[in-house]
Amino acid sequence: MIDSLPPSGLDKASLVYEFPVEAGITRFLAIFDPEEAPQEIGPVRSARPYMARVAEEYKPLFVHAGGSPEVVNKIAAGSYSFYNLDEISMDGSYFWRGSGRVAPHNLFTSGDNLKKALENKKITQTADFSHWQFKKEPELSLLKPGFNKTDEITINFSTYHYKVKWQYSKDDNSYSRYQRGLPYKTSAGEQIEAKNIVIQYVEVEIIDSIGRRKIDLETGGKAIIFKDGQIIQANWQKKNKRTKFFDEEDKEIQFNPGPTWIEIVPSDKQVSY
Repeated sequence: MIDSLPPSGLDKASLVYEFPVEAGITRFLAIFDPEEAPQEIGPVRSARPYMARVAEEYKPLFVHAGGSPEVVNKIAAGSYSFYNLDEISMDGSYFWRGSGRVAPHNLFTSGDNLKKALENKKITQTADFSHWQFKKEPELSLLKPGFNKTDEITINFSTYHYKVKWQYSKDDNSYSRYQRGLPYKTSAGEQIEAKNIVIQYVEVEIIDSIGRRKIDLETGGKAIIFKDGQIIQANWQKKNKRTKFFDEEDKEIQFNPGPTWIEIVPSDKQVSY
């Protein structure tokens, strides 16, 4: 929501998923390296089942403030493979309410607080998932305009407020995020940038009068990968509880090192490039 802007710490995330949720808005699932987590992260919001399903691919500490009835019940039942940290519970001491914003858009946490949570809960965080493939980033001098390249990606999630644009710059081989026609910046004034952008098309079903979504993250489907200014037609597959991306020759995509954004886009929404 607009009231949640600007975000804090999002530029330090290794990986960000953007999901459509109720009322045409989008919400982020940000994944941080514990050693790189910033001193202010937020606003922390409520979870949804599809966010939890993606998160468990990484066996993480899943940080949130409550959630939809379905995801709260499933977490309580131990249905997901992650450690849980919920502000609306006994875990409230790891969060704080910031000034200058109204609730619920003023809830924050920090890298230090999350480390304390890991220590206090005696959780040993180790990487326990199948990694994607990465390549060496090309020299800037080798990035030339040509066939199958684009400088701009636009995603129409719903209204103008959720029209997202990624602008490619050859100068640093990065994509800069814009929203509402403005640079999308953090509370510290940092422009959100990424080295890889993934459009992951999914089937979405509205399941109740509130507008909650059911998102199919299991079946697989079409994807488009943007990196080095190039467009790669691809597909996504989920095998052994891990989502991976493949080109038209069924070779696994090799990403650039650096921040990656996965845009979870309903199959009926327009993406132009």
